[in-house]
Amino acid sequence: MKDNLFDGVGEEWNDYFETGKDKINKEKFEREKYDFSDLLNCYEKWREEAINQGVLDAYQIAAKFLKEYEIPFLSEKEINELIEEVEEKEYSYKGIFFSAMINELYKNKEIHISSDKINYLGCCFRNKKIVIEGDCENWTGVYMKSGEIVIEGDCEGWTGEYMTGGEIIVKGNCENGLGDTMKGGKIKIYGDNFDPKKQISIFAKKGEIYHKDELVWKDGELI
Repeated sequence: MKDNLFDGVGEEWNDYFETGKDKINKEKFEREKYDFSDLLNCYEKWREEAINQGVLDAYQIAAKFLKEYEIPFLSEKEINELIEEVEEKEYSYKGIFFSAMINELYKNKEIHISSDKINYLGCCFRNKKIVIEGDCENWTGVYMKSGEIVIEGDCEGWTGEYMTGGEIIVKGNCENGLGDTMKGGKIKIYGDNFDPKKQISIFAKKGEIYHKDELVWKDGELI
């Protein structure tokens, strides 16, 4: 546990700090200490409960358990610590839990995730910017509502599935199923190996898809 509980808190929290360098206005802002094991136990309980559920149900269960465990808001460092702790464990849904942590418990507008190869990262994402410093696996941004996801590397299949808003930027390449059942928002691919006819899902419905800032698909039609 770090000595200064407010390390990593972003500028938007400045209203809660008084003039003294480390003096906290406790009437406005209070953060409970927590044991990292509580967060890990919460994840394991969620994993057992969500294993046979659909994506949206798994997300709702994660949000529920995070509340029941009274996990306080988390810093970027703490979120990455949990990801690092469980990233070697084989479970395809784990990105859903990480997404719930960011949506429900991370108070800043932008977060950087140092790990890669995570399915479902950005699930139900809203109102924030997440920068993934590497590659992503499948279903990045599934059910995304708003905000921005930036993938510094490549992404695998079904990126943006069921998304209704927001923007996904892939600086590398993507695989097939792009925008599957997409109902809004924007996806931008910057890698050289992109064939809109083959890689954009035939089930994509609404929204915009770009290749290197050129609009190549809109509302179900190739440009």
